[in-house]
Amino acid sequence: KWMAAHHDHIKLMSWVQLAMGLCALSTLILFPGFIRIMNEANYWFQANAPGYWLWTLLKYILCLLWMVPTSFFAGMTLPIMTSFLSKGTGDDSFTGKVYGFNTFGAITGASIAGLLMLPWLGLKLTVGLAGILDVLTGVMLLAWYRYPIVKNYGFQMAILVACLVPLLMPYNPHTLTAGVFRGHKPLDRLEKIEIRHGRTATISFHESRVHKYIKTNGKPDASIYKDKESPLKHDQLTQAATAFLPMSLMKRPYKAAIVGFGSGITAEYLLSDPMLESLDVIEIEGEMVELAKGFLPDNERCFN
Repeated sequence: KWMAAHHDHIKLMSWVQLAMGLCALSTLILFPGFIRIMNEANYWFQANAPGYWLWTLLKYILCLLWMVPTSFFAGMTLPIMTSFLSKGTGDDSFTGKVYGFNTFGAITGASIAGLLMLPWLGLKLTVGLAGILDVLTGVMLLAWYRYPIVKNYGFQMAILVACLVPLLMPYNPHTLTAGVFRGHKPLDRLEKIEIRHGRTATISFHESRVHKYIKTNGKPDASIYKDKESPLKHDQLTQAATAFLPMSLMKRPYKAAIVGFGSGITAEYLLSDPMLESLDVIEIEGEMVELAKGFLPDNERCFN
């Protein structure tokens, strides 16, 4: 209906590109509020079946608000460009060509963003630069086809502010790694946080006054207490039992494997067994291993 109503496909395409980029950039501004709403929702809904359904419904509504606008405008570009080229030239072969370029671009873009930009530039700059690229594409189309709005200083200033504000906003590492939990406790603003955006996940290492822990996409994977005098408890006990229970069943020299490095504490315990001949630890995310060095010297056998 839009393409039928707008005979000027390039102008429509320009505004769609602008809208796509601005929606992507807006997610950088909105994400702290969305995470705050999810954690506050833990107190709004009771911990029962109806409360869980309402909490889940809210979660999906927020996800849709976060992702669908950008995806909606991104999806419009393909039919607009196909229609523009096919109708403008009378050559339907452009349909296949546009689909081919679109497929190649989608694969290349995802590969470059996920394998190169995220590890090198981090989450904010990757999303920000991609959004700015979309906005600039829209502006360049308007300028190329000499639409007068490009010369409007108000329009130029609005575009500049929309592109710069998300990139200049400070990112709170506590919010970025907060995750969402039932019975969420106030965050310890004094704890130290180191964040690495890997090729498969965002890994963060945290050190508070009493313990150290490591997270994957905001979900704690392993933790240890700094107090070495007290007995093992909580997650430390789980990490120890994961090693000692199978160790207790071994009657002769053996080989072992662990899927997932985590803190390296389980591997540390296994490596202390004189009957162990070899240990393979399989970890998909390299940044997990790098940040786990924060647990040294408790996992030093892993690195020695």
